[in-house]
Amino acid sequence: MYRYEPFDGLRQALRAREEAGLLMIPADMTRKRFLGFAETTLTVLLRRLERVLRQGGIPADIHLECSSPQPSVAAVFGEGLPHGVFFVPADLQSMCLTVRIGTPPIGEEHHRLLYRHCTPRFLERALEQAVQRVVLAPPI
Repeated sequence: MYRYEPFDGLRQALRAREEAGLLMIPADMTRKRFLGFAETTLTVLLRRLERVLRQGGIPADIHLECSSPQPSVAAVFGEGLPHGVFFVPADLQSMCLTVRIGTPPIGEEHHRLLYRHCTPRFLERALEQAVQRVVLAPPI
C-alpha cells in the first residue's frame, strides 16, 4: 500500500527501544500519542476505507473527535444502525479498537492495539478484517 513512509527508520528504532524497555514515555502523553496516530495514520486509512465502501455501495462516514476530553476516531457504516469501527486511547502503550456489529443483536469486539505494533500495514490488515466482519456479516 505504501511505497515510502517518511521517517520509517526512526519509527522502527523508537518501536524497538520501547519494546526493549529503553524508552520512557511521560505519563501525560496518553492523549497526545493517540492524537498523533489519529491525525496521521488512522485518518488516512479510514478515509481510504470510506471511499472503498462508498464505491461498493455501502454508506460510510468518518468521525474524528480531537477536542473532546475523550478523543476518538470512528468509521460508521450503514444507515441508522450503530455499526462500525471505533478507536479510543487506552493507556500510554495502547489504543482500543472496538468493532461494533449493528445487526440485531448488537455485538461488540474489543481489541487492545499496542502502539509499537501499529504500523500502517498492521492497521490496514486489522481494519480490513474488522470491516469484513461488520459489513459482510450475514443478517440474522
